[in-house]
Amino acid sequence: MKVSLHWLKRFVDFDLTATELADMLTMRGFESEVVTDFDNIDNLVVGDVLTAKKHPNADKLKLCSVSDGSETFSVVCGAPNVDSGQKIVFAKVGAILPGDFKIGKAKIRGVESFGMICSERELGISEEHDGIMVLDSSLKAGTPIKKFLVQYLMQLILRLHRTKLLVLVIEGLLGRLQLWLMLSLKLLFQL
Repeated sequence: MKVSLHWLKRFVDFDLTATELADMLTMRGFESEVVTDFDNIDNLVVGDVLTAKKHPNADKLKLCSVSDGSETFSVVCGAPNVDSGQKIVFAKVGAILPGDFKIGKAKIRGVESFGMICSERELGISEEHDGIMVLDSSLKAGTPIKKFLVQYLMQLILRLHRTKLLVLVIEGLLGRLQLWLMLSLKLLFQL
């Protein structure tokens, strides 16, 4: 089961990193590992799509101008949802995406492309690959992506075995009964 740290922090206020939380859970019998760790991702920034025009040599590609806040880059993009005015995840030349996929300068259908506009799948966030990941318009171009991806998208995989699931279901049910009936709860399991 994948769980995002941001989602967990909506219910429990804690200051652990994803790795510290995974280690703590594993030590308490809940095998866990960090799946998406954005701490080591460099050259990924918030980009501002200034223009998105039809590629001169391809029907399904667009030639985009993307600003990183200080420079403008020509980027060829095949996503159907890319449009001018969007804030996007921009992988600059030199970025290394999950799976050791290195972004380099490329020539696509005769036009040079200096970077990549990323989808969630390319970032290792989800299997979503129908289009690019469109960000909140309030984000500032040039902001390193890891500043907000760590907060919102850091994920853990929890491997829960049947006995642990049963314990969690029973504890959850007892906790709800305690709240609904306003009674004290006796310690049933020590995990």
